[in-house]
Amino acid sequence: MNTHFFNKGFIVSALSSDSGKTLITAALINLLQKKGYKIGSFKVGPDYIDPMFHQKITQNICFNIDLWGMPQTRVHATVGYLLDHNDWVVGEGVMGLFDGSQSVGFCTADIATLINLPIILTVNCHRLAETIFPIIQGILNFQKQFKVAGIILNQVGSKRHAEILAKSLQEIQVPILGYLPRLNDLVLHHRHLGLHQPTDIQCFQEKFDLISNLVAQYLDIDRLINIVEKNSAVKNPSLQPLSFPKVSLPVLGQRIAVAFDEAFSFVYPVLLESWRLAGAEIFLFSPLAQQQPPSHVDAVYLPGGYPELYLKEISQNRGFLNALKNLSDDSSTVIYGECGGFMVMGQNIEDKNGNLWPMAGLFDLVTSMQHEKLVLGYRQVQTLQKTILGPAGSHYRGHEFHYARSTKASSDQHLYRVLDNQAGELGLAGLQRKKTIGSFIHLIDKE
Repeated sequence: MNTHFFNKGFIVSALSSDSGKTLITAALINLLQKKGYKIGSFKVGPDYIDPMFHQKITQNICFNIDLWGMPQTRVHATVGYLLDHNDWVVGEGVMGLFDGSQSVGFCTADIATLINLPIILTVNCHRLAETIFPIIQGILNFQKQFKVAGIILNQVGSKRHAEILAKSLQEIQVPILGYLPRLNDLVLHHRHLGLHQPTDIQCFQEKFDLISNLVAQYLDIDRLINIVEKNSAVKNPSLQPLSFPKVSLPVLGQRIAVAFDEAFSFVYPVLLESWRLAGAEIFLFSPLAQQQPPSHVDAVYLPGGYPELYLKEISQNRGFLNALKNLSDDSSTVIYGECGGFMVMGQNIEDKNGNLWPMAGLFDLVTSMQHEKLVLGYRQVQTLQKTILGPAGSHYRGHEFHYARSTKASSDQHLYRVLDNQAGELGLAGLQRKKTIGSFIHLIDKE
């Protein structure tokens, strides 16, 4: 494929996490849209929360791009589809620009090289002054085939601080697009699995209009537009039109109920759209709103999210939990849960204070939020039995990101044999009972 097809746009990257990538990316998307551009967006890596900010602003799917978890052809197809349906493509990197290159095998710089988009580098300048020059110079001299087209200096403490940074970078052959000050209004707040979700932010659009207006005061958006226009390659019309880049995960059923609210929010929109395009009907329901899956469905999907923050509400929704139990006992219904959804499929969830909250009881499983320990990483899985995921021995790639742990050895069959991203053995994981399956692992794509 001719990567010069991927032309108008950029990827916001940084030196590290917590540099302001999500806030700046979302603000730039908002500002570009206000100038009349139609923006398509993506997020590098398996993140669920950061894309929610893109989607809230664009009102369209933000795609995830992951060179470890999905085939390269899907990466090309995703960016090509975005470009074919939008004026510009704006991406948000993962962690720092080169993070993942050794541990995982790809990084944001590799994505930029593959799809021929320039980097807009965001630098958190808190507690950083003249040392910024050798850091930036080192990045520009690094032997990777990507281009840094502009730099945004974030968390600048004062006018004097900005002057020191500007003088230090005067020999850098990359334009400084702006100096964003250290203001409370230019910060997004975190909790244990990442940023607070947009649904947790009151008056979201008004807040992001305020953020965007502040960014516009300190950043030269017109210069950014000119730079990206000059960096644009010639579009290859022979590659159009491009179809929607579907996920190659099996459709769970003809009529699929999907739990979707603040407790069950870690859903890849591209997955649901892929199921729709395959002919499935999708029914969203909210357990937190005392809803339950419709009785006429033949499959239920319980995504990950934050059930641990809503244990009382979920436990008290007996209609939801009893409906799951009845559907699970019905041998014709598929129920599939990931991470937080998997926890709700167990007998109980133990909160941080040691209180046990009754759940659906689909598995002989108890999970706990006590003695939290982060479990994080890419996973290669192989199914042990025939399930909706395919015959025994089916291979998938996915990831884990949770603090919960199992506290009871289940009598149910295991679902997967699991390897890490370096093919190191991690043992058996997940559970299955009849057509009910689940695990802590979020699946990304077939291997």
